[in-house]
Amino acid sequence: MTPGPPRAYDRDHVLDRAMLVFWQQGYAATSVRELRDATGLGSRSLYADFGNKQALFRAALGRYREQSILPLYEPLLQGESPLAALHAFVDRFESMPPADRRLGCLVGIGMAETSAIDDPETASDIASLADEMRDRLSRDHRSSWFRPCRCRPSIRVADPRLAWIRTGR
Repeated sequence: MTPGPPRAYDRDHVLDRAMLVFWQQGYAATSVRELRDATGLGSRSLYADFGNKQALFRAALGRYREQSILPLYEPLLQGESPLAALHAFVDRFESMPPADRRLGCLVGIGMAETSAIDDPETASDIASLADEMRDRLSRDHRSSWFRPCRCRPSIRVADPRLAWIRTGR
């Protein structure tokens, strides 16, 4: 099989645009048409490079991990003490553009929508990212900085892994 012509677009840019649409609207509310409009790709290119909406969402999650999660959580791995690392983490969060902070967490949005995502691999990717985020906060399970909340959550969550977040209420 001979390779097709080279791509005429920047894949990272396409993923950034798709990630923003999923981040703003969630997986279930995002249509392929909206993804085409946001990325500037036609259906043929979108399906040829990503396969389907689920695969594009998974690729966008990977981009989100690279662009948002890893830089945000980096201070937690470098702090001299848990308190210093936590201060650096909060400083990094506060330095994020306000528009990104208002959108919330794409992983949390994905976890809230797991019932709408009819793909075990996508649900697994979302759960893996949530686990990675939790593990980065707790460093390890023997000497965690943040213990799982043992109180009853005031809201029902789609995935029990969300219950480790302490809301202060």
